[in-house]
Amino acid sequence: MIKAPIPKEHGMWVIFIIPVLIASIAALKLNIPMSLLFISAFFLFLWRHTTVQLVKNWQKHEKISKELIIWNIIYLIICITLFLPLVLFYKYYKLYYFIGLSMFFLLLNILQVWQKKDRDILNQVLGIIALTLIGPGIYYVLMDTMNLFIGYALWIGSSLYFIGTIFSVKSRTTGNPYNIISFIYYICVICVVFILSIIFRFSWIVVLAFVPIGLKSLYYCLISFKKVNIRIIGLTEGLFSIIFAILFGILLIYS
Repeated sequence: MIKAPIPKEHGMWVIFIIPVLIASIAALKLNIPMSLLFISAFFLFLWRHTTVQLVKNWQKHEKISKELIIWNIIYLIICITLFLPLVLFYKYYKLYYFIGLSMFFLLLNILQVWQKKDRDILNQVLGIIALTLIGPGIYYVLMDTMNLFIGYALWIGSSLYFIGTIFSVKSRTTGNPYNIISFIYYICVICVVFILSIIFRFSWIVVLAFVPIGLKSLYYCLISFKKVNIRIIGLTEGLFSIIFAILFGILLIYS
């Protein structure tokens, strides 16, 4: 049997892990159910990867690898096996909402791949929305209750941040107009979050979590374009994602 297939896109790993980090910081604790949910979601993440590979092989009329099918089934079985104790033993019934929403967006994401639109921005956005749902799910099992404000903030905040990284990465690989689009996007995000803080009466300080990435986008707008090695781009985005996670998690506590 071929070795276990795992995603090679570093960006997908960051999008999956950062919401977990934010939720853990905001909750200020860890527990066993959180570990079960994280590992279960991890295998769902791997299942999505192998499903996409199967779809691509089918499109190319290539021979479908039996080993890939086996790994696809193994990933799904492990995911379900680890998820069941969370609802049967720990009674986290609201996790059904998160898994349902996540599967909905993942299936839309896979459908886009089926239609050969896997490189489209819409497909990347669908993937981000699906993966960042792990954040509110983790927070729910850590706190034993669902704080709707924190839950939505984790999901929407993480999604808005990572959607912006689509433009940020393109700005370093192709230059304008994505330099300008990236900067305008983060300015809009900062303004929207600030306005929402007034409407829903939560602390505006959560806006500060988006400031570092906004300043980075401004810096890229001001300097002359120079194509950067993709690994350097990945490391830079990863570093700023960690900064965002720490800031956002801490600021949510005081919001």
